[in-house]
Amino acid sequence: MTRALEIDVDESNNTAEIVWSYTLPEDLFSLVSGNVQKLDNGNYLITTVGDNGHILEVNSAGEVVSDLDLNIGDFNIGSVY
Repeated sequence: MTRALEIDVDESNNTAEIVWSYTLPEDLFSLVSGNVQKLDNGNYLITTVGDNGHILEVNSAGEVVSDLDLNIGDFNIGSVY
């Protein structure tokens, strides 16, 4: 399972709370790379290299606003680093 999370950390009380999460479809799982970033409009930009690579924009209700299939094919992404 792959999830994107927003976590609210309260350092003064040493606590943390998940305030938003999105579980990606199983076919987007990647052992190689993934990232999530909160956008200025409140949506989340999620990238994954699983299944040819995808860039998802997901709103706070968990609805996919856009899904860009990168179609990067089957190659060793490790050499890019």
